Amino acid sequence: LEKELREEGMLPVYQSLYGDMIMPLFGMNMRGLPVDMDRLTKVQTEYMDMIEQYKKEIAIESGCVIFTDAAEQKAYLKDTKADESAVPSINIASPKQVSDLLYNKMSMAPYKDKSTNKKNMEALAYKYKSKVPTHIIEIRAAKKSIGLFSEENIVDGRAKCEYALHRTNTGRIASRKGRGRGGMNLQNVKTGETRRFFTAEEGHLFVNADQKQAEALIVGWYSKDRGMQALGKDGKSIHVERGKQLYGPDFGKGHPAYRIIKGTVHGGNYGLGPRTFALMTGLPFAEAKAALDSYHHDFPGIRNTFHKYVKDEINRSRALYNPFGRREIFLNRIDEKTYRAGFAFLPQSTSTDVNKTALKRIAKYYQVLLDTHDGIAISVPKTELLYAAEALKEAYHVKFNIWGEAHTIPIEITFGPNWEDQEVIEI
Repeated sequence: LEKELREEGMLPVYQSLYGDMIMPLFGMNMRGLPVDMDRLTKVQTEYMDMIEQYKKEIAIESGCVIFTDAAEQKAYLKDTKADESAVPSINIASPKQVSDLLYNKMSMAPYKDKSTNKKNMEALAYKYKSKVPTHIIEIRAAKKSIGLFSEENIVDGRAKCEYALHRTNTGRIASRKGRGRGGMNLQNVKTGETRRFFTAEEGHLFVNADQKQAEALIVGWYSKDRGMQALGKDGKSIHVERGKQLYGPDFGKGHPAYRIIKGTVHGGNYGLGPRTFALMTGLPFAEAKAALDSYHHDFPGIRNTFHKYVKDEINRSRALYNPFGRREIFLNRIDEKTYRAGFAFLPQSTSTDVNKTALKRIAKYYQVLLDTHDGIAISVPKTELLYAAEALKEAYHVKFNIWGEAHTIPIEITFGPNWEDQEVIEI
């Protein structure tokens, strides 16, 4: 392997982005993340309350009795001797019964097949404006989370995961449940009450550093589109500035269209088609197409320069190199799906390689709690907050070149008693 790396000129890339990361990640894997055990029961109770509420709403819309596991359904049928022909029961943990509920009892027509995977369920929710498919998705996720936050996954008051460097095409650090030692995929923990579950070490603060709009900035630099670049100049929010162009100077994150604007930026940058974009945002097809067309009209460099460059390189050599020298070879059929993978590779891999560089720098001084793809969290003694913030700022000062111009990604640093309750610190 070393011989091949040398022949390909990739040994420095391996050493910087893989070899140097092994020990910091090993330490994170072994330590895990401290858990507030007093919140454990509260988190589980909130998930159970949500499940019961969604079950009631599904029952009202579908006319069925809803269960979340086979044993619960079996006990109900045995105890009540219910007439299934009159009041059918559905176990939403069963793909077969969910398929029967949606496609037979509720007469929904599938787009392609009768699968009940997340993508198909989201498409049905969009098509029929029904909460049933999305509620089933949320219940499945909640049941999974209840399992993740069960006591057997917390070892000595810590949740451990297994970070790995080799499982993603974009170079992002992947995580999964630690094999044979409990834990969970910490990169999939949703915002809200669940994140209050995780704390810093005793007597420490939980300090976060997040790259601000990294991927959108990188696309702007690759596109050579001055209009796109101006949106994010001086740390301004690209999504808010785009919203101001369309809705006026009072546009902000609280505006009803903010989510659509944010989706348009990401969808346009990564080459989504109007149908996929409509499903993602819930917009009617015509509105989704108009939003994408308007975005590309105002920022033509995204398609004319960035997308063209990616397509030309894949057509020419089936390979792309990011500013850190990371290479991705595209072996599948060259089509729009492959091109979209290329559109995602450059910004995502660049952002995560900035993150890796910052992580291995800061790990020399502070205990790293988390990697979140475009950010990291560290445990900091309360008396060292300002020193740690300065250290994070310096760690993230990672220069890289695109089209011969040097760039760095701005970061936002926050702190608090846990992962969720954070406030910004200005440095």
